[in-house]
Amino acid sequence: MAAVEILGPIELFTASVDLIQESGALHIVETPLAEFGQADLLSKIHLTENQALQRENCARTTATLDEMAAEVPAHLVRSLGSSREVGTFYARWSGAGAENVATRARVLHARIRSFVRRERNLTDDINSLSGYENVLAAFAPMVETRELPKDFETIGVVFERRNKMARDLLRAEVERLTAGSFRYLEQPLDGGRVSALVGFPRKDAARVRAFVSAAGIGDMPLPRHLRDKPFEEAFADLQEELASLRMARRVLREQMESYFQQNATEILALHRLCHDHLARYDALPKFARTRHAFIVQGWVPRESLETLTRRLADASSESVVVREVPAKVLGIPPVRLDNPQPVRSFEPLLSLLPLPKYGSLDPTVFIATFFPPMFGLMLADVGYGAIILAAGGLMLALSRGKKLLRSLALIAGSCGIFTTIFGFVFGELFGELGRGFGLHPLWQPRFSLEAGRAAPTLLGYLVIAVAVGLLQILFGLVLGVINARRTKNRSMALDNLARIAGIAVLFFFVGRLARVLPPVFTSLGVIAAVLFLVLMIYQTLHRPSHGILLPLEILSTMGNILSYARIMAIGMASVVLSLLASILGGIVGNLVLAVLIVILVHALNLALGIIDPTIQGLRLHYVEFFSKFYLGGGAAFAPFKKLGGVAS
Repeated sequence: MAAVEILGPIELFTASVDLIQESGALHIVETPLAEFGQADLLSKIHLTENQALQRENCARTTATLDEMAAEVPAHLVRSLGSSREVGTFYARWSGAGAENVATRARVLHARIRSFVRRERNLTDDINSLSGYENVLAAFAPMVETRELPKDFETIGVVFERRNKMARDLLRAEVERLTAGSFRYLEQPLDGGRVSALVGFPRKDAARVRAFVSAAGIGDMPLPRHLRDKPFEEAFADLQEELASLRMARRVLREQMESYFQQNATEILALHRLCHDHLARYDALPKFARTRHAFIVQGWVPRESLETLTRRLADASSESVVVREVPAKVLGIPPVRLDNPQPVRSFEPLLSLLPLPKYGSLDPTVFIATFFPPMFGLMLADVGYGAIILAAGGLMLALSRGKKLLRSLALIAGSCGIFTTIFGFVFGELFGELGRGFGLHPLWQPRFSLEAGRAAPTLLGYLVIAVAVGLLQILFGLVLGVINARRTKNRSMALDNLARIAGIAVLFFFVGRLARVLPPVFTSLGVIAAVLFLVLMIYQTLHRPSHGILLPLEILSTMGNILSYARIMAIGMASVVLSLLASILGGIVGNLVLAVLIVILVHALNLALGIIDPTIQGLRLHYVEFFSKFYLGGGAAFAPFKKLGGVAS
């Protein structure tokens, strides 16, 4: 990022702001005013009374267009987003006055609001009557067998299934009030509920309804125009009315779709035009002026600086100049992630974290490098990998115009590749099924039921998981040193170096005690211990809280490394479920049932095998790995730009 200051004669201010907005490269910073006795040299460019009124009207029109744009079908937004037609409408309305734009927006909004209100009313009526339909449909077979006489009135009540006492009370009291001349029908409903339909002679209706009301039992009366009809007639009329309402809603939605097909292009163009005007009004108070000149300050990506400078110079006969100023004049630069594909596809995985601090390392490339292999190491099955690859390919085929879906497709594809690779390493194809096709591990199985093989295979898998943790945590500490150097944070660099030395001490001496490392590592351990003590003493003298706590930091870092054992735990759960599928399929005598059981267990295993490695893999990155180097707190790069006829 380059910190820049744009200067020019006040007569060219309006044209220059237009060009800056069209370039879409400047992140505006509010220009500070001169201090103390020179305060009269600079002043803010305040909105005039007329401009303030125009901004208020523009904000109202923009809000109206926001409401309309939200109703435009998503498929039309995708297809028209960057079309030439939107640009044509944008250019046409750019020359019209603000009042003409507002008038056209009101006309379009009135028609759309009418559509939406009618569609909402129809939907409310359908939802209301559907509740009656579901209950009455449950009783229709009973009523058709003449269990309810035609001269009976009915009350419908919905109970919780567990509330048997209330149902018994209702039945007993209605029996008393009608001298036994009643009908009581029950039918289970979804959601743990029971519907009760009580039929009684019309002569007893007043007493029965009075009891229901006094007892606080929430009856569900039919709509008034159906209430006094026999059950069969009321049910038939209800279904006919629902069919009519659904047909009316279908016709209305077709009319809405046709209207949007004709007008969506203009709505989107007006929406962008008003947002551009509003952005301009909001940007003006951030600029400053003298009696004869204007000043604009902000940040520009270095690759865009030359183009912006040339365009302003050409448009003003070199009267408007762009010059770089020291970065400290404008404070902390904004952050713009600039990753190539396919690394950019992993940026959504970091959306829950704040942007990295400007000048520090962007973690996207590291999660793109480490997450897919870690996922594959946990799932590690050729069959599952092939399914995930196929799902990724399908998402990619459906991702036209959908950036998030495309990113998810590329993430799924990379995870599927590593799942397949590690499936060959461990010799797994839907668990043990691959053995029947001659698939054997390239290294060793993750788990074996053979006598004497279970412990060695488990230990080997655990060693791999912890080794991944050791390497990634050490790499994170090295990245922390690099970040500390970039941000001139000496204490952070020394802390990370001390932790690296402390881990080396533990690793070398434990390896020597276990006799898995040659004697030369004793000397290396002594060197690492001396380095750790020197760093600890230095930190204690300069920052006592950091130096004294360094031994605890080493233990905490070892805990981070051991946390990677969850890779083995999740992988083992997947292996055991795969083995369970094979065992259950083998003990069932019926072939069709055996195949069904195997498919269901593997489907469950695949679902868990996607969810658990994703959650735990991201947790290991966010909590264990990123905590060693990640510096958040960056402000997003938000350039002053025109949407124009192009989607943002």
